[in-house]
This record gives sequence, C-alpha cells and structure tokens, in this order.
Amino acid sequence: MGLFDIFKKKKKEFVYKKQMEVLFCFMKDTFTCADMLDLMEKSEEFKPAAVSRERDFVKLVPEIYDELKNADAESNELLWERGLSFLDENSKQRLYFHTVSNKCKFQALHWRFDSVQFFESPVFKKLITHNNFVAAYCYNDEDDFTQNLTSLEIYKQRGIQPLATRKNWLGQIEVDIDKNPGRRYLTPQTWLVSSWRMWFGKNIHDVVDREKIRRFDKAWSIKELENSIISVQLYENHEDFDNANSRQIQMSFKEWMEFEKLVESHSN
Repeated sequence: MGLFDIFKKKKKEFVYKKQMEVLFCFMKDTFTCADMLDLMEKSEEFKPAAVSRERDFVKLVPEIYDELKNADAESNELLWERGLSFLDENSKQRLYFHTVSNKCKFQALHWRFDSVQFFESPVFKKLITHNNFVAAYCYNDEDDFTQNLTSLEIYKQRGIQPLATRKNWLGQIEVDIDKNPGRRYLTPQTWLVSSWRMWFGKNIHDVVDREKIRRFDKAWSIKELENSIISVQLYENHEDFDNANSRQIQMSFKEWMEFEKLVESHSN
C-alpha cells in the first residue's frame, strides 16, 4: 500500500433500514375509507395517530376521523383516487391506500411494519383471505424504492451501482429498471413483483398461471393456504434481500413467471 493510499476515503456503503412493507392488491371498489378505518380500529398492531392526503401529516383528531368515516360515495372515490396515508404514534408503521388508475382501477394497500409478527395478525389474515383479494408482496421498503428508481443521481447519492443504464428520449442517461429483479410491473388487475414473500389469490388466475407458480423449484417454500391462497417465500431471511443468492432467486422467479410478457399480453 502506498503512502497516499491510506488517506483514500472508502466508498460509502448504503445501509438499508430494516422496515418492511406489504403491498396488497384488491379488485375494484372492494373497500371504502370507512372500511379502512374499521380495519385499523380492529388492529392491535396499528393505531393511527396522523393522516395525510398528500405530503404533510396532521393529527387524526375526532373531527377529521368522523369526516373520513362518513364520507359520501363521491368523496370516498376522490379520497381513494388521491390516496390517504396513516401513521401510528411512533411513525414505525404506515398504511397508505389508493386506487391504481388504469383499465380496471384496482385498489392497493401499502402497509409498512417493523416486525414479521405482522403475518400472524388477524388483520393480515383477514386481508389475504378476502374474497376480492388478488395478490400481495412483501419487500424491504427502501429496496423497493431503489429497484423502481430511474434517477441516476439518487443512485449516486446512495453509493449504489445500477445493474444497467440507458438513454431516455431526451438523450439523458437513466437507470434501466427492467434489469432489476424487484422491478414492479402493472397490469389492469394487479401489480406483479418478485419479492421475498408473495401471496396469490384465486382472483389472479386471469393474469398469471397459478400452476406455474407452484412449479417454481428455487423457492424456500411454496404453500397452499385457506381460501385458495398460494404463499411463496423465495429465501429464508427477509434481511438477506441484498445477498447475491437472494437476488439470483428473485430474478429467477421474475423470469420464470415472464412478468414482461404478461404485461404486454394484458395491455392489448
């Protein structure tokens, strides 16, 4: 090692937070705002303390709670289209729900949590066994953001090297997220994501082949749950999402299911 090498700064390594998120997808018009409030009321894990329609959170006082609870059909639809976020008292958990505006306008719930015990909760089981449930995906919250980020500048800020880049229509270099194993794909009925844990309901049969899911042979486990739910766990520990082996399995599932082709076939 040369004299000046000892003064070289080590490359800053981005450290992911451990918070996880589950993205739930449901058929159109499954829930109202009142339904979501009832769900949170019955949840032992999540007691909402603040709410936001866009960026700034305000305290969830009784007056606001009652307005949301008693929203008429028109207001309810508008609230879902714009999206609502709720935080618990410690800001460790967040529930964001909105309508995905596409052909079918399906509903999406993003539930951020800090313990895998969430999967054993009555509210989680109630959601994935709902008759209108389509699919759910669990991933590291920050990794999902990075996997679907096209800004090269933010990649540089995090000290992360993108898998691939390309030029956009303006001739600018951007990240090619199609090469990312956790890249999200949108269909009229649901999001498609290869992630640590996944749950596929009976209503997904119009989008993906459920038997093909069962035949994937690289997963840590694939189980059949009640109400025809297929549960897939790609690797053992959720904190190992950035390991080379975990990434390889994640990419293998994405390629096995042919997400890109599925999106193309449902966009016509």
